[in-house]
Amino acid sequence: MLFDMQVQTYETVKEIFAPGKWNGEEYTEKDIDDMIASFNTMQKDSTIKVPLKINLFDNAVKEDKRHGGMPAVGWVKELNKIGGRLYAHIVGIPKKIKELIDNKAYRQVSIEFYKKFKVAGEQLSNVLTGIALLGVEMPGVHTLDEFGRLYQQEEGEGFTNFIYEENLKDKKQVIEPEPKKEEVKMTEQELQAIKDAKEKAEKETVEAKAFSEQLKAEKIELEKKTAETEAKLKELTDSQRKNDINAFVAKLETEGKLLPKHKDMVIALMTNLNETGNVKYMSEGVEKTASMPELFKSMLDGMPKLIDMKEKAADNGVDKNDKFKEFKETSVGTVESQKMDYLAKKYMEEKSCSYGEALIAVSKIEEAEGK
Repeated sequence: MLFDMQVQTYETVKEIFAPGKWNGEEYTEKDIDDMIASFNTMQKDSTIKVPLKINLFDNAVKEDKRHGGMPAVGWVKELNKIGGRLYAHIVGIPKKIKELIDNKAYRQVSIEFYKKFKVAGEQLSNVLTGIALLGVEMPGVHTLDEFGRLYQQEEGEGFTNFIYEENLKDKKQVIEPEPKKEEVKMTEQELQAIKDAKEKAEKETVEAKAFSEQLKAEKIELEKKTAETEAKLKELTDSQRKNDINAFVAKLETEGKLLPKHKDMVIALMTNLNETGNVKYMSEGVEKTASMPELFKSMLDGMPKLIDMKEKAADNGVDKNDKFKEFKETSVGTVESQKMDYLAKKYMEEKSCSYGEALIAVSKIEEAEGK
């Protein structure tokens, strides 16, 4: 009696490798391309198969000795690169293994490969030799997605690339459309109330904007008036300061503490001295503080009387209408010596001679004229 022993198997597409640094070594997409190329080359030899197996670690050695080898629980039919990662199309997966995968007993895989391997005299790179299911073990490549759906194999049907597309859909976030909201019907009174509220809000917005513009214009006008007031105040302050300086200089001149020829210089100095900031100075062993104008004014005010103009004019018999008046009031010596000095310097300048020669010449001229 014959029995139908056909066993139902399953297939899937699983991400098995990705670029990165794994077990201390760096892998790139070029390594994945080499792995696919080597796999396709090996597929020319029908005797070479890449198995899916249960990773038994040390027990695998013992089982190999007892039973002649570890059983395969699936076979790699195709390799493909999607999004820079390596995917394997695995077929021939028994129902029991499918159930274990579905129940998350196996979530990940680990691949075995040779970096260099010669097949039929041809040197290949990154040759995939097996895929091991991982249960409690940690995968070497820890960025891989877990197993997705497993598909039932139908006799005579191939597992084409559309399975890759279906597998990738599992990784995409599905956004369900929002349920259509029921239309809310409103009464005429409610609609009118909404309309009135909208018009009121718009009116208040316009009024607020107009008020804001008014405040802005008032601010500009206030700033303008403030600037004008500050300018007038500065003008008055400068005028008052100028009057105070002129009065002070006139006082020094009257008291004989300032010579007429120094008057304009003192006014210029006092006008341009910076009033901001104070300086420290010692006065009779005491440290004091004052502004530069105050310090300069105090120094001038404390000067002794330099000259009495009227007394000097009387002592020297100066004629106020004399052409030597300014010279006599600001120089030393008698009127006669001042006059001779003036004439000698003038003669020296005209004749380009020494002061001694000029003084002798002027003296002779004055003697000849009887002056």
